[in-house]
Amino acid sequence: MSFTLKLSQKALLLIAVPLVSEGAFLLMLTLAFDRAKAEADSQIHSKSVLTDIDQILICNLDGAKSLLQYNRSKGAERRKEYEGDIVKGENALASLKALTDTNAEDYSPVHEIEGCWQEAKAIGTDILAQMDEHKDDFERGSQLTLLQFRILGVSARLKRAIQILEKMEDERAKHVSHAYRDALPMILLAGFLLNVVVALALAVSFMRTTASRLKVLTENTVRLTSNAPLNEPLQGSDELKQIDQVFHLMVEALQEAARKERAVIDNAVDVICSIDEKLTFYACSPASTNVFGYEPEEMLGMRLVQIVVPEDFEKTRKEFERVKQDLQKPFFEFQVKRKDGGIADLRCSAHWSTTEKSFYCVASDITARREVERLKQEFISMMSHDLRTPLMSIQASLALLSAGASGELQPSAARHVEDAERNIAYIISLINSMIDVERMDTAKLQIHTYEHDLAEVMETAIQAVRSLAANKGIQLVCQSIEVNLEFDADRIVQVLINLISNALKFSPRGTTITVEAKVLAAEVEICVADQGRGIPEGDLPSVFERFKQVEEADAREKKGSGLGLAICKAIVEAHGGTIGAESRLGEGTTFWFRLPAPPLTVSGAASAAAAAEGKSKT
Repeated sequence: MSFTLKLSQKALLLIAVPLVSEGAFLLMLTLAFDRAKAEADSQIHSKSVLTDIDQILICNLDGAKSLLQYNRSKGAERRKEYEGDIVKGENALASLKALTDTNAEDYSPVHEIEGCWQEAKAIGTDILAQMDEHKDDFERGSQLTLLQFRILGVSARLKRAIQILEKMEDERAKHVSHAYRDALPMILLAGFLLNVVVALALAVSFMRTTASRLKVLTENTVRLTSNAPLNEPLQGSDELKQIDQVFHLMVEALQEAARKERAVIDNAVDVICSIDEKLTFYACSPASTNVFGYEPEEMLGMRLVQIVVPEDFEKTRKEFERVKQDLQKPFFEFQVKRKDGGIADLRCSAHWSTTEKSFYCVASDITARREVERLKQEFISMMSHDLRTPLMSIQASLALLSAGASGELQPSAARHVEDAERNIAYIISLINSMIDVERMDTAKLQIHTYEHDLAEVMETAIQAVRSLAANKGIQLVCQSIEVNLEFDADRIVQVLINLISNALKFSPRGTTITVEAKVLAAEVEICVADQGRGIPEGDLPSVFERFKQVEEADAREKKGSGLGLAICKAIVEAHGGTIGAESRLGEGTTFWFRLPAPPLTVSGAASAAAAAEGKSKT
């Protein structure tokens, strides 16, 4: 039942229960003190009653004494003393009646006392009257003796009534005093015991319902770190139950993630391993069997120097040192000697853990890739030397035939020679493009920058394709600016020819292609805009990829290799520039590239702007 209480409710109980017990204890003390006050008031009342009774008795005796003395002396002072005693007795009787009026049934002797007092006072009045009448012979008369007996009788009755009342008050006071003395220690003891019991009950409840459950949670954290099974889930619906439930779910998620991670590591093609700061393996994935030829168990304790080829070890050690100092590039390569004696090329990425004092590495076997690259290099070399050279010789021979070096050709033969010359030129261009692509892959694309006039370079590119544009009935418009930049003129001409040729392929007859240069803040932008069919927006990001054709039929109909734009991108980026394209379907496409330029002088900028507005070549 207690497990269903939330921690906030338990906290409320921890505060509320002691408060309630303390409140009950204070209530009991308050009642006890109220009773004590009532008992004290009762005692004061009893004392007041007894005082008034004593005063009545004293006044009765003093009055009788004063009468006797008055009878002997006949002095006025004695008579005044008697009258004063009567007044005191009347006041005491009035006070006694006032004290006992609220509970007259318990104070029935008061009526007897009042009657005796009134009778004694009446006897005293008679005695005084007779003393005044008989004077000297009153003492000797029988009347005096009778009155004396009456006084003694009244006094005896008064004394008995007073004794009864005193006894009643003594019993009341005695009862009250004992009740008070007995009740107060019991109340204090009961309050103390109540607090002790409540404290013990709360402590036991807390230990059973909270502390023990917290201990289970703590043990679970220890079990998690040691990969031991967790305790059974807690019961109930409080916050600790929720925490325990979340903890179990978290552990299940961690275990599932660990299983997936283990599955990834066990099935990974790449070697995933851990190496300490002394370059010793202390964990390795099963992929080591295929890559190194060693089982994972064999790798444990093996030094890196034992598998890295001697000529690469020092370089590899320095690479790991750079990783440790957080200065290393993402990947580095080295060769290892396999168990069977073979050599494997590896590409490795490593991360240094400061807390674990170890490297976490992923090593990829790139032996097959290196072999493919070698074969590609041989193929490119073969194309460059064994294909391009004979083709260029054939191209030269066809040019001689077309020029009439062997005599004038028949019209049909001349057409065949022209077709062959055009096809050979296309094949040579394709070979040159593939060689350029290979240079891009191996970072061997050479750029020789010198200061050139951009307008002259643009004019050179225009002249190279002017006859092709004229044959297709397309007008070329050049809007250049006179500005000197540092770039490789031949490569920029190649970029412009590729972009203009690409525009010619997709421009219908009778349209215009505009080649324009303009100055930006710190760059010069050259644009080639056509009025062709345009490029779909979804294809724009990929137009500079190798062998990319917007439509599959373009490769057959336009005779394009799909390498021109990729080569343009490589050349522009080699200059530190950027290249891009903008297009609208049915309206045309604009290819642009930007080359970095030093800030132009004011006069240079003015002349460039004037040239951009006024110069137009066709």
